Amino acid sequence: MRAIGLLQGALLSLFLGSGAAYGQCLGDCDGDGRVSVSELVRGVNIALGTTPLSNCPAFDDGSGTVTVSSLVRAVNYALDGCPGPTPTPTQPQPTGTPTTTTEVFYGDLHVHSMLSMPDITGNASPADVFTTARDQIGLDFMALSDHDSFLTQEEWDEIRPTAASFDDPGSFVAFSAIEWTHRWHMNIVYRSDDVQFCDCIEGFQFNDAYRGLIQAGAAAAHVNHPKDVFLPDWSMVDDTVTTNVEVWNAASSDLEIGFSGTLWALRAGFRFGLVGVSDDHRTDRADPLIGKGITGCHAAELTRDALLGALRQRRCFATTGERIVADMEIEGAPMGAARTSRLGLAETADIRVTATAAPVTIELVKNGVVIDQTTCESVDCEAEIEFVLRDPSTFVYARIEQSDGGRAWTSPIWIDAPCPADQPTCLESRLAPGAGGFAANDCLAEFLAPEDAAAAGWDLAAGTVTCSDGDPSCDAGETSGECLIELGLCFRVEDSRRPGCTPQRASAFEVVQPADDTPRRSADWENRRTLQAIFQAAHTSDDKNPCSPLSRLRVPAGETKIFEIVTAAGQTQDLDTLTVECRPE
Repeated sequence: MRAIGLLQGALLSLFLGSGAAYGQCLGDCDGDGRVSVSELVRGVNIALGTTPLSNCPAFDDGSGTVTVSSLVRAVNYALDGCPGPTPTPTQPQPTGTPTTTTEVFYGDLHVHSMLSMPDITGNASPADVFTTARDQIGLDFMALSDHDSFLTQEEWDEIRPTAASFDDPGSFVAFSAIEWTHRWHMNIVYRSDDVQFCDCIEGFQFNDAYRGLIQAGAAAAHVNHPKDVFLPDWSMVDDTVTTNVEVWNAASSDLEIGFSGTLWALRAGFRFGLVGVSDDHRTDRADPLIGKGITGCHAAELTRDALLGALRQRRCFATTGERIVADMEIEGAPMGAARTSRLGLAETADIRVTATAAPVTIELVKNGVVIDQTTCESVDCEAEIEFVLRDPSTFVYARIEQSDGGRAWTSPIWIDAPCPADQPTCLESRLAPGAGGFAANDCLAEFLAPEDAAAAGWDLAAGTVTCSDGDPSCDAGETSGECLIELGLCFRVEDSRRPGCTPQRASAFEVVQPADDTPRRSADWENRRTLQAIFQAAHTSDDKNPCSPLSRLRVPAGETKIFEIVTAAGQTQDLDTLTVECRPE
């Protein structure tokens, strides 16, 4: 133990006071372009054998182990910055307001050739699809993402050299990619064309196969069409690996609203950038879908490395096909970033848009609710919208709509807002410690109520919520016949009401009620998956706020539902129960 402490201390002393620049490198466990103190410590523990290498594959220099040489290189990257280009100013923002460090490039990250089920996808070869994207649609980049479950080794060997032959940095970027097609679908876009084909069997796990590749900066991934029949298993999605989600898919239309959709995932606490795609399976049609859903990326240059960096940093936005320019900043934090503020403080979102048709309207969406909007008569539109941080975890993005129906969505900015230093227990008036009988452990997880818990029908001490269908103080929905109850979860809580409880990082989580055998697509089935997703989102990164945003649970009118969860930290368990009654109108 003394050896561990000495080595950790030496690394920490080297690191303190230093900064790190953009770029993927050895020791960058979470792929954020820098090597932090906690990542250095993680590397030391791997080297000493107290932590498995799978905890941070980015420390593997190819030897399958973490050596002293690897640690020294990681320390150097922590001190001097990771290798790779740091974005520098290239052009003014089209609105003429603050300059941007990047240009905007437009592309389609989800397109198929005839190699994805020829009976459905027509006769367009990989070369035909790239030609259409470049010459007919005029895109800056495209990813050919045929379904992996239908590909053969020979077909993969056709895709890779085709992408390489079309890739022309500075003019047109062509990516080799695949659509991971198993219980649900995700796209992975590769930096190089030498990735080996994976003849994957059922049970194959995305994170196990691709985490190391993505966190080393060699790929980027996003969740595909989250609302269709192939609903994601959100309890298995890691947003430090899969950093984006489709909010617009021309083949599936708007993916923002609805159970398991993009907004639902953001409310659960996942930190996804928003991308737009066509999902075109028939580019040989006279009027193909390609280009009718596109992603705009703020990148330093038109290269694979720069675009993948933008996707990993969530510096991209989605449109329905129009070449809208969109960007957002909050108190200096760019689109796709996370920052820390304080509960109760005011923040200002600065949104800049150059539309392709006017008038154009900008809506600011905070934790899923439109809080303000600005309409401009010209295509150049800017909005400065102030809002107050009411919740410990907040996400904010802009939704844009122009006169011809074209739409765009910026990626969010996330704001963690702990209590002020002089009011450390300010959140306790919104936390239900649970009515499960394990009071000594009740700080592992607690239900989070809306800001005015009493007005929203909460009795925190009893662990109950009583709401009437259609009552706006507690029913967040507009559908008659049910109550949509807003709640979140906080983990490892510092709760003065539980002085004997030690906050710990949860190692396991179980939803006891609703039970696992509830009918598919029922309210209970959706609620169970919402609670599971909240836990998964909170535990994909140690850097996240321990509280989720407010999600929504459905309770049919005239019914009472019990939500029961068990959170564990090693052998310590915390049982929490919440009873929700929805009274008829």
